[in-house]
Amino acid sequence: MGESSGMHQAHRPGRMGSPGEAGKFFMGIGGLSWHVVGFPAQGIFPSAGQHAGHGVTELFWLWERSGSFLKEKAISIWESKNFFIELDPLPGAVEAVKQMANLADTDVFICTSPIKKYRYCPYEKYAWVEKHFGPEFLEQIVLTRDKTVVSADLLIDDRPDITGAEQNPTWEHVLFTACHNKHLQLKPPSRRLHSWSDDWKAILDSKRLLPGHAT
Repeated sequence: MGESSGMHQAHRPGRMGSPGEAGKFFMGIGGLSWHVVGFPAQGIFPSAGQHAGHGVTELFWLWERSGSFLKEKAISIWESKNFFIELDPLPGAVEAVKQMANLADTDVFICTSPIKKYRYCPYEKYAWVEKHFGPEFLEQIVLTRDKTVVSADLLIDDRPDITGAEQNPTWEHVLFTACHNKHLQLKPPSRRLHSWSDDWKAILDSKRLLPGHAT
């Protein structure tokens, strides 16, 4: 639900949280939500003239790699009223996040990047979280255009290239599989979460077993 998305396990404030105490996770909404957008046939989507489902990060990914016409079309979509609030959660996303939030020694945050044209975006991101996760999750939102400055243990995010002011972020980036990144071959120790039905608990547990992390 923004330009990129992901989930982090982080810890209490240092820079923006200091790893080492109870687990803390930040999750970008791009890995949590889905939107249906339709474009005329332009050689990008498989079925000419048909609508296709695309996540928000995929829409930005298409925008970055498309011609001027499609860029203008994409911008008009994500800057429009109700674009973010009408996103549908990915299957299993809400249930998985709530299960994580109930784990001992684990703090879960939703980390999401706002677009620059902010008339609707920030409000709708907060409203989306409240709608699907409840008002208690409003305290768990981190709204930032630079996720590298957030200290964490894990970031589960569908955008493969997350860069910013910090050259070496504290979090491990686990790539959430989406159609715009499934072709990428990850080199160890990089790893994926293929869907919310995948074994995300194993990823959390593997992080907890590392020296210096709580169990």
